[in-house]
Amino acid sequence: MKYKTINVSPVTYERMKMYIHAGQSMDIVLNRLMDIIDPEDFYLEYLEEHKKRVERMKEGDYVKASDLEDLLEES
Repeated sequence: MKYKTINVSPVTYERMKMYIHAGQSMDIVLNRLMDIIDPEDFYLEYLEEHKKRVERMKEGDYVKASDLEDLLEES
């Protein structure tokens, strides 16, 4: 089987190691974790958050690009 390399931060790598038991590979761990949540449910969570952000924008809860520099200088 041909494997692929994925980039993860050192923090993520250390977290992943906590899930490895009895010599399991990270491939096995990732597959077990992904089996816990259906991909559709995973993406629906992000879609719901996106809908909330759009609603807030419609209500005027956003910063105009032209005002951004001034706001950053105030911080």
